[in-house]
Amino acid sequence: MVVLIAIFISAALLPINRIYGIHADVGPNNHQTRAKRGVLITEKYWKEGLPYRFEGLGDFMKNEFKKAVRTWEENTCVNFTEIAHSPPNKASVLVKWHVSRCASVIGKTGYPDQRIYLAPACEYGIIAHELGHALGLVHTHERPDRDKYVKVFVDVDPDTNFDFRNYTKEEVETYNLGYDYGSIMQYSMTDYYGSWDDPAMMPLDGRYNYTLGSEIVSFNDFTMINNRYGCRQKCLKQRRVVKCDNGGYEHPRNCSKCLCPSGFGGDSCNERPNENNCGGILNATQKYQKHTFEFANDRWDWLDGFKKCYWWIKAPNGTAIDIRVSTIEDYPYSPQGCRAAGIEIKANDDQTLTGYRICHKSQIGLVFESKHNLVPIITFTKMSDTSRYTIKYRHGEFFLYNKRLFGLKIDRQIKQTLVTICAVK
Repeated sequence: MVVLIAIFISAALLPINRIYGIHADVGPNNHQTRAKRGVLITEKYWKEGLPYRFEGLGDFMKNEFKKAVRTWEENTCVNFTEIAHSPPNKASVLVKWHVSRCASVIGKTGYPDQRIYLAPACEYGIIAHELGHALGLVHTHERPDRDKYVKVFVDVDPDTNFDFRNYTKEEVETYNLGYDYGSIMQYSMTDYYGSWDDPAMMPLDGRYNYTLGSEIVSFNDFTMINNRYGCRQKCLKQRRVVKCDNGGYEHPRNCSKCLCPSGFGGDSCNERPNENNCGGILNATQKYQKHTFEFANDRWDWLDGFKKCYWWIKAPNGTAIDIRVSTIEDYPYSPQGCRAAGIEIKANDDQTLTGYRICHKSQIGLVFESKHNLVPIITFTKMSDTSRYTIKYRHGEFFLYNKRLFGLKIDRQIKQTLVTICAVK
């Protein structure tokens, strides 16, 4: 998943048709008409921080907004400040109640009381998404190379559809970050215009089906903002450079330690995270072993709502790891983005990207083969009910890219979209 920094502003408020399809971009005049396109130059970002105030929101929504603010603030160099009144002739954000919409301008307009609208259904994940827009991010599925990673079925006319555009390389900057299916800026298969029978979009690698639509801000979401706002230059200017492994880099808030991709921790991103006193290490052998992940949420003060535990599957140097999903015992929560509970298998080559998220029984039998001899697995849940996921795993030299991939076969010759997950051999 990668997120994009927008160089163009243009959008309008769009009506909602589902609880998780209410993000929309707003033009710089904050009206319900399409704004004239303009170039977002450096001054159009919140270089001196983002001041905001509330209007018409209750305590719960204010707290949800502040949690999303903390997430962005703690992992970037961007500062947010709550203010009581908007200063004249100075850019600021008005976080305003709306009966039916969650929406934000892309980037900084330069006007006082730039709007972020929040409807009652817009909680932490959607708020974090809208803050991403306010900071300058466009949707992941709108980046120039999106057609290499997702198939979009909805109308993509930029004059009529403002959430599925395909920006050009001249309009956005990706900083050469890979496409992150788990970005907070990536819609799910059914957000906005789709249904399970007729999805709005689908990943070309069907193993990512339920990674789309995440409510967890990803490592590369932070990286995109840190690149755009010059956060990564601060440590270089201080000449306080620490060695970071596994795709991590100097933390913009503390140059003596690293900001790490999910599944990695410690000052140098070479340790298994253990802040919640759970998880462990599984040592792979040449024979299949089984392991059941059993987890539940025992408290409600997690910043993003999820309790996470981190596991590592390790194998000898020079070998690869084969992982297969055996059983899933979970309650029938909405699988979009695995927004209630699931496991994430980081068998992807680029460890800065979100891994494969598993939370739906249709994913039983999926096969993941890693090039590496270490695969992080993350369990995550918002629910007090216990979830159980069983995998089997082993190592071997012969697993390296044997082309056994799970992909999509898409047939648009019939009225209804036919999507079949199949093994491509």
